[in-house]
Amino acid sequence: MTQTVGLTELRRRGVERLMARYDPSPGHPRQVCFLAERLAACLSGELLLGKADRLILSCAALLHDIGWHVGSAKHHRRSYDLIKADGLSGFDPEQVELIAQVARYHRKAVPKLRHQAFARLNQMDRQTVEKLAGILRVADGLDRSQRSAVADLNVDLGPRRATIRLTPRLDDLDAELWAAGRKQGLLETLLKRSVVLQVVRDHEQPGMQSC
Repeated sequence: MTQTVGLTELRRRGVERLMARYDPSPGHPRQVCFLAERLAACLSGELLLGKADRLILSCAALLHDIGWHVGSAKHHRRSYDLIKADGLSGFDPEQVELIAQVARYHRKAVPKLRHQAFARLNQMDRQTVEKLAGILRVADGLDRSQRSAVADLNVDLGPRRATIRLTPRLDDLDAELWAAGRKQGLLETLLKRSVVLQVVRDHEQPGMQSC
């Protein structure tokens, strides 16, 4: 008797299949997905992220770089096109659109109403894309060298700044700090706080918030 595949498993298979088809180096998207999920867990209360939002983010993180299959130029836009063309088994068209848009905004321009696809979304979905793209951009920057140099992270939210405390796996995080710093602007706007990246080598430092 054929076993029925649950919707969650169907979705997972669809994303994994698309990633395997177009991304021969899955280590980077998996690390970005891990970091994005950690950021989302820490910021879910502040940004009002639900389980459905975090699923969209995880899928977008895994698929954000598949556009490299077409070429490096504007690969973020090509990622959007490939996700839309595939349709992703188990997701409805609205969810596919959100996954594609979050992946599209992992680099370069932030979401703007002059972008036709973004402008077609309703206000709630536009806010969702902005929140998730803001997280994905920082997570992508934190694996700039594609060495999985960040082992974990936590976030300390203060009244004026959000400190992202990074537990390093490797000694040199210069590339990650530089790249994430360049891409943190959207997240700062959403949080209404400056974002500070801090490498924490002592896990017992006072003020460290587990999330």
